[in-house]
Amino acid sequence: MRRLVTVGIVAGLCALVLAAALDAVLDRGAPPKALPPPHVAPEEREERAAAEDRAVLVGRLERLGVSGTLYLSPSECGSGDSRPLRTVLLPTLREVDGRPWSRCRFALSPDGSRAAAAGHTWQPDGDVLAAEVLPAGREGTIEAGSPEGTWSVRFPGEAPSFRPDATLTFVRSGEVMAWTPNCASGRCSRTLLSRADLARAFRFDSGIPPDRRFVSSYGVEELAWSSETRLFAGLAVSVRFGPPAERLLAVFEGRRAVAGRPGLAGRFTDLRVSPDGRLLAMRSGDRVEVVGRRAETVWPSALEPVRSFAWSPDGEWLAVATRASVYLVQVADWTVLVRLPFSTHDLAWR
Repeated sequence: MRRLVTVGIVAGLCALVLAAALDAVLDRGAPPKALPPPHVAPEEREERAAAEDRAVLVGRLERLGVSGTLYLSPSECGSGDSRPLRTVLLPTLREVDGRPWSRCRFALSPDGSRAAAAGHTWQPDGDVLAAEVLPAGREGTIEAGSPEGTWSVRFPGEAPSFRPDATLTFVRSGEVMAWTPNCASGRCSRTLLSRADLARAFRFDSGIPPDRRFVSSYGVEELAWSSETRLFAGLAVSVRFGPPAERLLAVFEGRRAVAGRPGLAGRFTDLRVSPDGRLLAMRSGDRVEVVGRRAETVWPSALEPVRSFAWSPDGEWLAVATRASVYLVQVADWTVLVRLPFSTHDLAWR
């Protein structure tokens, strides 16, 4: 009896050993069992996804040949606290330390080394800064001087703008003038476009009567030079018994009115000529619009509301800032190719 029990126990043990050996042989050909994924915090997952998106974006910028430096106003501007201008290198998107700034808008020097309050305009070489200051009587006053404040001068005028040859131009009594620094005769300005010259552009707007007696007033609101002789001038014309003001974008070559764009809704501002002088970007309502040398529409942007815009140094791109993004538009075919996840009120590209 004992012998039978012993034999049974031994047989059972042998069966277990054989079963284990068989399982081991079968497991060798089976794929390894997957381990449970490690726990990753939501914040870390977001950081990883952002890094992957950034790498894809950098690669795209590199393939497109986008370069230069973007300067963006601080995201928390207007609080009075000085925060650095966001300075982003392209195409790497690496941010470097920028100069302290507390306002939402700025005017950047041509070399990107200095910033001034919005409304200032820089001489092309960066040696002179000009702006319209507090009005004095019926007309405004322009202050021009060195960025360091070592010298300055004030004279009556409005809408200061530099020509590519560094000549400071402005508007006085409805005429376009040029300022002559260090003049000895006492007459430090000369007329570039008289009121009669400006009135010759009225023929491009059918809403302005040819009979001048029906025109109560007209003047220049903003200037932008595409060359030493070619000028984009924003005109405001008041017609008797008509709308409050007709807006006309006029193009002058020397003293000749060569083209005009009538019927712009509301005042257009921020006239910015492309680096090669072929195009003009301007703000029209909540949008940016690009026109050619004869004021013809080239690109009526659908991006809105637009906060700011800037040409790339090579003129091949236009950066357009909306509330939550900066879009890069390729000038060759006016295609929006890149969206940068930056929120800014103002920007410049150097």
